[in-house]
Amino acid sequence: DELHVILEYKQGETLGDWIAPSSSRFITSHDHFSGSTVVMEMFFKAIAQFKPDLIIISGIHTLEFQ
Repeated sequence: DELHVILEYKQGETLGDWIAPSSSRFITSHDHFSGSTVVMEMFFKAIAQFKPDLIIISGIHTLEFQ
């Protein structure tokens, strides 16, 4: 199963005894498919056909390099 969690919090919010010194986000994921070779092949095939002027990639930490 895939799981993606984003927790966003503001400065001063508390969790137990912890107080957030600044606003931020905590992002975690458990996703085997998105970082797979199949998805990467689909991506490169699509951009070769579409030929975009700009590509912005995020979530690189979820990729599994072999």
